[in-house]
Amino acid sequence: MPDVVDQPDKPPRTWRPMVLWTTGILLALGLVWFVVAVAVPYFQVRAAVRRVYAGGPMSAPREVDVLGGQTRAAAKCSFYIRCPEWLANRGEKRLAFWILKECGSDAYPWAVSLMRSRDSYVRAGAAELLADLRNPRAADLLLGAIGDSDRTVRFWVVCALGQLKDRRAVEPLKSVLKDANADVRAAAAEALGGLKDARAVEPLISMLEEADPRIRRSVAGALGAFQDPRAVKALIVALQDPDAHVATQAWSSLGSAQAPHPVDPLIGLLKDPAVNSRSKGFAASLLGIWKESRALEPLIAALGDPDPVVSESAALGLGELKDPRAIKPLQALLQSSNKEIRSTAARAIRNIQAEEAQK
Repeated sequence: MPDVVDQPDKPPRTWRPMVLWTTGILLALGLVWFVVAVAVPYFQVRAAVRRVYAGGPMSAPREVDVLGGQTRAAAKCSFYIRCPEWLANRGEKRLAFWILKECGSDAYPWAVSLMRSRDSYVRAGAAELLADLRNPRAADLLLGAIGDSDRTVRFWVVCALGQLKDRRAVEPLKSVLKDANADVRAAAAEALGGLKDARAVEPLISMLEEADPRIRRSVAGALGAFQDPRAVKALIVALQDPDAHVATQAWSSLGSAQAPHPVDPLIGLLKDPAVNSRSKGFAASLLGIWKESRALEPLIAALGDPDPVVSESAALGLGELKDPRAIKPLQALLQSSNKEIRSTAARAIRNIQAEEAQK
């Protein structure tokens, strides 16, 4: 019987080469994905940001096209803005927001997404972007963010709500008038002025007692948006504000007030010896701007005020009133030693004569 020769065993089948091969393929695919989806967009936006830094905000629209159009540029800029600080600092993110703003409606969903960032700087930038986009769909999101822990975020949220003109924001904005930060309170006052809702008049009037003149100035501007007798009365009082900027803003707001005009309080200011010359000057010019005939005699009397500010303002008011009975008193000012008074009086006389010539 022939000897049986043992056959050598076959080498055991191993999966190691297949695993290594598969792992290599996956790593290669991962590297390709990283380059295409992460690295390339990052460096594209980084280059665009540097060009915007060199060229200024006016160069941002051009970068949208460079980045592939509004849709792609919005996605790429949003990704860049989310990068950690060591990859993109705040200044660079600010420039990326400039580009994102130029993406129009395509920027809106990304702005909404960025509002949920943990980074307060990113949330603030997103809120500012929503203020610029003025998309009414953002109202609910902004109302929910009005109590954000970061004051800069709150500031831009309030500004955005003011731009949207959504009446639902009135009550939340009234509560923001008590915010701990003065800039946020001032922004809330301006936003309420833009909404022109009568519910805001009394809270705004109460803010004219604020110690910070910046807030009082914002309130004076906001109250000018209301055709409300309460607002007009408060603005007349604000003409005597110790801060010149606040008083000037009150004068500007009153200049656009519609009839009926409260003439008597202004005449009272003009006649009161305790009132400062700046306030009297504002009162005199407003009486002319409002073209109230009852103001003629008080304005003529004010021409003789020893303070040149009051005298010149009275001449200015008479020039606006355009009553021919004021010509003779104004001619007397042509002999004044004050050049500005002479010039204003001459201009007022010409205005009145031109008006008469057209009749």
